[in-house]
Amino acid sequence: MTDENIEIKSDFGNLTTFYSLLYTGAAFLFIGLALIFTDTPEIGLIFIFIASILIIVTFVIFYIILYRVWKFIIDKEQGLGITPSIPSAGRAIGFLLIPLFNIYWIFRAFGKLPVEINLVAKKYNVQKTVQDNLGYIIGIFSLMGLIPIIGYITVAINFLILLPLFITRCVEVCELIVASDVTPDRTTEITTTEKIEWQSIKEFSSLFDNEEHSINYFIGIALFISLFIIRIIRLATFQGFEDYLMPEFDYFINGVAIDLIISVLFVFTCYLVKKNWLQPFVWGVVIAAVFYFRSIIFMNAQLLPGENIIKIPSLNILELIKDFTWGFAFMFGFVFAINIWGAKIWSLIVGLTISYVVYKSLYLALGYGPTLLDYNYDYIFSETDIINLFGRIITALLLFGGLFVHFDNLQSKKILQKTVVD
Repeated sequence: MTDENIEIKSDFGNLTTFYSLLYTGAAFLFIGLALIFTDTPEIGLIFIFIASILIIVTFVIFYIILYRVWKFIIDKEQGLGITPSIPSAGRAIGFLLIPLFNIYWIFRAFGKLPVEINLVAKKYNVQKTVQDNLGYIIGIFSLMGLIPIIGYITVAINFLILLPLFITRCVEVCELIVASDVTPDRTTEITTTEKIEWQSIKEFSSLFDNEEHSINYFIGIALFISLFIIRIIRLATFQGFEDYLMPEFDYFINGVAIDLIISVLFVFTCYLVKKNWLQPFVWGVVIAAVFYFRSIIFMNAQLLPGENIIKIPSLNILELIKDFTWGFAFMFGFVFAINIWGAKIWSLIVGLTISYVVYKSLYLALGYGPTLLDYNYDYIFSETDIINLFGRIITALLLFGGLFVHFDNLQSKKILQKTVVD
């Protein structure tokens, strides 16, 4: 029996209703936004209100379908003797509703589902598959939605293209599994002798063993997104929401460039430096060098017409020490949290938070300021420090997500290659 000749009947949900509400809501939203800038903004608000209701209903339907797909796949895996990556459909969907934690969980609930659907489909001799990386792409685009200007585009792509494509493909393959008349081979517990346990990461001679595990691009993406989120939070906090929505172009481009450079260098530092104890020192030097060269670029960007001489700022030892300390403390908190407590969400949050407190203490010890005491406050940390500590939590969540996606992706490939059939 071929996939094309199967008459599909299942209880996953009505995709036609989902599409209708989705695109009707999007149309009302775009019309409303357009009318906001006309002489009749009240009508625009009415359209936006209606669009909001339609979009909320759309996502309720989406999560109901996603829940049913997860429950179906988990039941099938358990029947085949396969341990699901998420033990229950309720957890798969429920954790997506937890603020901040869902930044990490979206990569599990969406990222793991295609792999597990394809594994079950293979057992039922279903040829159609779901693209393995589609869920991860949705996660990345969701995080990029926090970035002004670019975020508007990525949210639209996610909302109108990727999510409908993802859920449609998942439902199609699951329906083909339901309709299949193939008796699947039951497998033993899916495992490998080379299974990567989270706790074992701390036993590596270096954080990223390039011979076995290759370079981890995902932590670079995670760090870039977290740096940019923190930058935008600062912008919205100190300059207002209007500047968050439409930031100054030069500021936006300079911020993107610095965040991107730091993220790329972070990936290669973790990849190339083989000793964990050496990584904080190297990262401190890298950060100090990046900010020094940034000062050279900024100084020469302000040259007056007719000035052709490249200006080199004098070396400020205290400034270099401050930048080195920031880089050293950050990498120390990241690497040694993993080595001491293992790669867990709480360990990365604790490690990066402690590293910021240590950095701030040294920062004040060097006589750098201003501090809140300079503004006649009675407590130690300023509003900026609170934002930075909150940023460390975001960074920890995203870096954990990067670690998880990288190592779990490798584990999934090993599982697929070493499935044992009774």
